[in-house]
Amino acid sequence: MGFLSNCNCIKKIPTSGGTAETLGCICFKPYRNLCSKGPEPCGDTFQVDLSEQVSNTINDGDEVFSLYEVPAEGVSGLTLEPDGLLEITTDGYGAEEATITVKVCTEKGGKEYCSFGDVIICFKDLCKGVVCDDGDECNECTGECESAEADLEI
Repeated sequence: MGFLSNCNCIKKIPTSGGTAETLGCICFKPYRNLCSKGPEPCGDTFQVDLSEQVSNTINDGDEVFSLYEVPAEGVSGLTLEPDGLLEITTDGYGAEEATITVKVCTEKGGKEYCSFGDVIICFKDLCKGVVCDDGDECNECTGECESAEADLEI
C-alpha cells in the first residue's frame, strides 16, 4: 500500500456557476526510510532532505518547512531547517521508529497555503539475526550479546 500525498489547492470558483478551476497545489508526500538504511537506535544522527517530498504548483517561490508534531520517545535531538533538511538524533529509549509530522507552506498573493505530512524514521535493528547463548541477550545499542541481568524483586 502506497502513501498518499496531502495537498492543499487554490481554486477559482466562477461567479456565474460552473466548475471550479484549480490554480495550483502544494503537496507533501509522506516519507518513510528503509529500516536497514535508518539510524542506529542509540545516539546516531540521521538526515533527510524533505524538499524532495514536495510538489508545489502554487508559485515558483521557496517552500518553508516547520515541525508540527514531534515524537515523545526514541529521539533526543530533532531539528528541521526552513529549507527542509531534517536531522534527528536517536536516544535509545522506548521506540523502534519515530513519527514526525511536518508542515510545509508556500505563499501566493499574501496568503499562506500549507500541507501537512508524516515523516516516519525507522531505526536499524542491530539485533536482527543475532543469536545469543543461553543467559545472554542482544544489546539493542551495540548488537552484541551480553550477559542478561536477572530482575530480582524483593
